Amino acid sequence: MANVKNTNKSELSFTASGKAFPNVVNAIIAEKFPKILAITWFNKEKEIKKTRYGKDTFLHIETKESHGLPALVVIKCDDWKQNHVELIQISQPNNGTEKTVFSFKPTVEWLKEDNVAASNDITAIVYVTYNIFFPFRQTKEFLQQLAIDLEKNSRYRNFSSFYKGYVVCAENKTEKIPISIAPWIDIGKSHIGLTEGKNPVIQGMIDKLNSDFDYTNKRDKPISNDKEPWCGVFVYHCLIEADMPVTSNRWETPALNTFYVENWNERTIISEPKYGAIAVMNYGHVGMITGFDDKSIWLLGGNQPKNGAVKRDGEEVNITKYSRSLVSKYVIPEGYEPPTFCNFEK
Repeated sequence: MANVKNTNKSELSFTASGKAFPNVVNAIIAEKFPKILAITWFNKEKEIKKTRYGKDTFLHIETKESHGLPALVVIKCDDWKQNHVELIQISQPNNGTEKTVFSFKPTVEWLKEDNVAASNDITAIVYVTYNIFFPFRQTKEFLQQLAIDLEKNSRYRNFSSFYKGYVVCAENKTEKIPISIAPWIDIGKSHIGLTEGKNPVIQGMIDKLNSDFDYTNKRDKPISNDKEPWCGVFVYHCLIEADMPVTSNRWETPALNTFYVENWNERTIISEPKYGAIAVMNYGHVGMITGFDDKSIWLLGGNQPKNGAVKRDGEEVNITKYSRSLVSKYVIPEGYEPPTFCNFEK
């Protein structure tokens, strides 16, 4: 985490007036400069180390002596058309602490279409500033240019330019975190090469599924071990590990050997393959699409044959090329908006 930077009292030379300034001026004179103590990535419930496009993402900003000043939040990514910039107001103290929550929802439309990666890194920078005019200049173009100027120009960090620009009195930034288009694909790829045969990793996925659907203590389970078809278990594992919602009334009575194949009937069906979508095959198999062309799809899945043969019972996690004529339907996970311009092959 970057060091907090505060202006030097020796540079103070201005006369302020207006409702917004008495507390700020008194604080500056008393050397109670604003400080950004921490900036942390969150989802709605907990701290996070990664996020995805299309998901509400939050910053928890903890400050001290900021007195409700304005702040500029800049979310940076080298692979975006431009950085995401918003103006906020720091929360007033509550029992001595200042905690401000900022939220945004990144979309795949922010990506540069000529250089799309399945996963990128983002970081956030927060600038707390002294300026009463700041809140009234909120055009996107103005804020974008201001973010560039604040990062590159040191004149915004001394009081001699108070009435000309914006004085940065505190700044800090987050660590980088990855942001993915379809994180269940990333999770699936991390298991490539995983092979069945009393494999404890696969068994853990099976036990988790049976527990989630209350089959642990029942004799008639959808699946008990990796000698049985486990392609649907693998897709389920990747989705829940990516914090994707997985709900369906039909899953109360799943088919024994085709769990997650028959139960995709209630999903949102799309007419063409998309990156991150699920392909339900006409021979009782299911997997996740990583690429496609006019005739084929590239399928990331578990229980797939090593040689890419079309057969129901395979043995490992891999990415295999299949004919689109073998696809029964394409469906998308709940809450996923597949990108229109992304297509990553093997």
